[in-house]
Amino acid sequence: MYRLDQIWEQANREERGLLICDRYFIARGFKISCDNGDISIGKYVDDDLVPLDSWEMGLLLESGWVLGTILLSMEFIRRDIDRINDRIKLEMNGRKNGKFIKGLKRRRSQKIEVYTKRMKELSKVQTSTAPFNVEDKN
Repeated sequence: MYRLDQIWEQANREERGLLICDRYFIARGFKISCDNGDISIGKYVDDDLVPLDSWEMGLLLESGWVLGTILLSMEFIRRDIDRINDRIKLEMNGRKNGKFIKGLKRRRSQKIEVYTKRMKELSKVQTSTAPFNVEDKN
């Protein structure tokens, strides 16, 4: 379990993302800010900054900044893909508008590409932070 100040330090050390005036750090759709020692974390939803709910904050505090933001971003992308799939099913059972279905499929493939990038990031992070195991050869 990490403290907020440790999360802030992890965000400052991360190579990916944008650090603004040593007070704000933005990466993977999340923003962490530190104003006079007061640390807050939010997520971007439709260009609005929204505070994390208790489950999201718990995951971030448990996993750390890098791993937590990757996992949360993957969860949000998976939800979007599920919503798009549901809309495709509704459209196929309803109007069957070809252009609309093509647009939904294009959006879904874009989301899947981003999800795949996050999966690669996750595997990199997990291999770099995995504990070193030494097997007994006896």
